[in-house]
Amino acid sequence: MDSLQEKIAPEFLNADQILNEVPLWPLGINIFSACFCMGCSALFHLLYVKNQRYQTNLSRLDYGGISILIFGSTFPVCYYAMACPQIDVAKNIILWSLAAVCLACFIVTLIPEFDKPKYQKVRGIMYIVLGLSTGGVFVAFQAMEPYITEHKSWIYALGGYIYIQGAIIYMIKCPERCAPGKFDLCGASHQIFHFFVLGAALLHYWESYNLFRRRQVFECPIWEN
Repeated sequence: MDSLQEKIAPEFLNADQILNEVPLWPLGINIFSACFCMGCSALFHLLYVKNQRYQTNLSRLDYGGISILIFGSTFPVCYYAMACPQIDVAKNIILWSLAAVCLACFIVTLIPEFDKPKYQKVRGIMYIVLGLSTGGVFVAFQAMEPYITEHKSWIYALGGYIYIQGAIIYMIKCPERCAPGKFDLCGASHQIFHFFVLGAALLHYWESYNLFRRRQVFECPIWEN
C-alpha cells in the first residue's frame, strides 16, 4: 500500500525529462499575495482594539488584501498556461488588465467613505464580481487552446466557489445573527470566512504548482498561418 507521502508528495522530474526551463517566481507571487492577505487580516484582528484609528485603517487594509490575493492566485495560471511565445501579446494584455482591475479595487477599498457599515454588502459584492471576472481568463484560454498548457479549470472554479460561499456567509452574518452573543469569541461568520479563504488559496496554489510542472514538459506547436 502506498504511503501518505507517496500519495501527496510531488514527483520531481529528472533533468533529461524537462523540456522547458520554467521560472518559479510566479508561484512566489501567489505565495506573497496569500501571506499579504492573511497578514493584513492578522494585523487587523490583533490591533483593532487599540483605538478607533487603528480599527478604521486596518479594517480597510483587511478588505484590500483580498484583491491582492485574487491577483496573486490568478497570475501563475496565466503565466504558465499562456507560456507559448505565439500568444505573448494576449498574455500581457490579460495580466496587465488583471493587475489594473485588482489595483483599482484595492484603492477603492482604502477610501474612507467606502468604509462605512452601509457599504459592507457592496464591498462583499464587489469582491465576488472581481473573483468571477477572473473566469474570463479561462474563456480566453478556449480561443487559444493549441498554445495553452493543460490545466484543470474545475479546480480553480471550485476554489472560486469556496471564496464566494465564504463571502456570502460573511455578508449575511450567519450564525451570529441567529444567536446574538453566542459566537463572539469563536465561530463567527468572519472567522468562517477566513477558513474558506485559506482553503481556497491552498487549492489554487496546489493546482498552480501542478501547472508549473506540466509547463516543464509542454511543447508549443508551430505557428499556424
